[in-house]
Amino acid sequence: MICPPHGINVVSRKHTVAAEFENRICVFLDILGFRDHIDRAVADPAHVKRISGAFACVGEHLKTGIDRLASRRISQYSDCVTVSYKVTESSSAWTLLTDLQYLQIALVERGFLVRGGVSVGQLVHDESQLFGPAQVKAYELESKEAIYPRILVDKSVIKFGRQNPAPHHDGDDEEGYLRRLVSKDFDGRLYIGYTTWDSIVDVAGADSEDYPDYMRKVLKIVETGLQSKDPCTLAKTLWLYGKFLDAREDIKEELRDSHFPDPLLPSAQSAYQAVVAHMKATPRDATKCALPAALIGVLTSN
Repeated sequence: MICPPHGINVVSRKHTVAAEFENRICVFLDILGFRDHIDRAVADPAHVKRISGAFACVGEHLKTGIDRLASRRISQYSDCVTVSYKVTESSSAWTLLTDLQYLQIALVERGFLVRGGVSVGQLVHDESQLFGPAQVKAYELESKEAIYPRILVDKSVIKFGRQNPAPHHDGDDEEGYLRRLVSKDFDGRLYIGYTTWDSIVDVAGADSEDYPDYMRKVLKIVETGLQSKDPCTLAKTLWLYGKFLDAREDIKEELRDSHFPDPLLPSAQSAYQAVVAHMKATPRDATKCALPAALIGVLTSN
């Protein structure tokens, strides 16, 4: 036994020691471009308040949320967050995905984007410890597969959500509600929607009159992102620009120019040329810079 130096009083603390993994659904979440936000805050002290407000927003939506299920655990470390629930708790999958959708929308309102991954698996998660295959999988979804400002949802989440519905739902009902929260992207991956009319108004419950203003905030984030000199950042920004164009296409044609003006096409086209040049010079980044064919058609049109 190693003893402390003479005269030092050591307070003994009891720590919970996990005996086994639990099956949990978890998300690993990262605020995108955080280094740029920090650099901006150094130059502009007012941005410190914006960053602090974003952190408070994360706490508000994930530490409280719509329904505080008993098994919820949350760990926040700088710009990264992990939240988990026991898989077997009723409607835990729906609760987590809904919390995440609300959080994405609230952060867009503040000018911030997130990327993440939601997985199901074995996990130890309490106030002092966080480890297990589910966390590793969620981290890999975020860091290696999500690429764009989106929260990927592993297909197993739908499966386990169906098996553990809300008390007033059967499995079909629960799966239906879960699938309304997710969209299939151009690469076949499921992600939590936060730009379409359906995701913002019909699912999240926002006022329809507020939707155009929200999408203008999305476009403002795109405008800022298109000023980047980093081709991979430009590709991520163009992905979001594509989502804006998709949402614009869903609006009645006579309302598009008045409610969803798009002044950014020339800048987006220039950004795409920079991305293409980068992919030719650095083929290993081709996956990071891939974009939907329909969007490429727009960006290469005269």
